[in-house]
Amino acid sequence: MDAKRDWGHAKDYVEAMWLILQQPIPGDFVVGSGEAHSVREFVKESFLALGMNISFSGEGINEKGYVDGELVLEISKEHFRPAEVDYLIADSSKAEKILGWKRKISFKELVHIMAMNDLEEEKIKNHTNGFKTEIKNKNIFEKEIKQEPIPEKIQGLSYPQNSILRTFIK
Repeated sequence: MDAKRDWGHAKDYVEAMWLILQQPIPGDFVVGSGEAHSVREFVKESFLALGMNISFSGEGINEKGYVDGELVLEISKEHFRPAEVDYLIADSSKAEKILGWKRKISFKELVHIMAMNDLEEEKIKNHTNGFKTEIKNKNIFEKEIKQEPIPEKIQGLSYPQNSILRTFIK
């Protein structure tokens, strides 16, 4: 959860690739946001995008996340990497200088886009309000919420393989 990464949106990187291909002389370019954010920050922002505050306790493989005192996150042994590189960040200064490229989508915007996408996929998959019924800040989706009983736990849902929620919510 402490590992820091340079998170970025594919849309920004595709634009950079296109600019690279327009150059008269081939060159190598590093493309990234130039900002490092921890996996924990990513998780916090994901939950905030869904209207929930998550708190953490424990360390390493024993770290857990809670929303309103309810366990919603556990570290999976299958995804835990004790020998992980702690800090990865890009230096895109060459791309900025030569190509005039700069990312447009911030870290918070990226996480929000991903969380909302997963939420919509879950809604479609379940043919219901998905786990929108679990969101504490219901005003975000006021028009879409049906009067249904709120499920006791988020853990009962299944998530697609590529879902950010699948990685963090067990």
